[in-house]
Amino acid sequence: DLQLGLFLADVERNGHLEDTVIIVTGDHGEDLLDHEFMNHRTSLYDSSVRVPMIVFGPGFPAGRRVSDLVSAIDVVPTILDVTGHRPVEGLRGRSMQSIAMGEDSGPEAVYIEGVLNQLAVRTATHKLVVTGFDLLDRAHPENLAEHPINAVDFTLVDVLSDPGERIDLLLDPTPEDSALAESLRADLVRWRQEMRSRQSWTDAESLGLDLDELDPSVIRRMQDAGYWE
Repeated sequence: DLQLGLFLADVERNGHLEDTVIIVTGDHGEDLLDHEFMNHRTSLYDSSVRVPMIVFGPGFPAGRRVSDLVSAIDVVPTILDVTGHRPVEGLRGRSMQSIAMGEDSGPEAVYIEGVLNQLAVRTATHKLVVTGFDLLDRAHPENLAEHPINAVDFTLVDVLSDPGERIDLLLDPTPEDSALAESLRADLVRWRQEMRSRQSWTDAESLGLDLDELDPSVIRRMQDAGYWE
């Protein structure tokens, strides 16, 4: 709060508050014993992945709360839109300005990746979480498509009736639950298939790094934290 206040005061003091669009969001939430742990890496519960997205400035109506789904990947398209620049080729996401103005609706689903080989697709009503598949495996979409849906590797929750995400519908699924899980799994498979093939960012060679030049203790800390394979 203090740093935001200092930033906004500086913008206003320099005469730019009226012509500046400001976006406030976060990279993750935090599970504060909501599910018996304090962490943001262990799961893809909303407590860890649903974060504020606050946008204000020219082109955004004041005081309006939008219920449409948006994602962190919408930030860059929004910045490009409000500054009059063309979207970068292949850029994912969409501008939130048209959504805020009521000229467009958000996507039907947003997609989430975790650091522990976790994957999820969330709609306005449900979330399907998948665990145990190596996200860096080039055969990931095929493996995901062929794996039987079960309550061990898949979790389906109703985020409207069960906002705390306590009830896994796949433990005793109705035919409707099973059909929904299959449909959401197909969405995940398509999304993964559409992702551009690229080398892992944790591949030192692809980043042009010489491990011999790095402090072993730094590498070890990064590996322990899950930022380096």
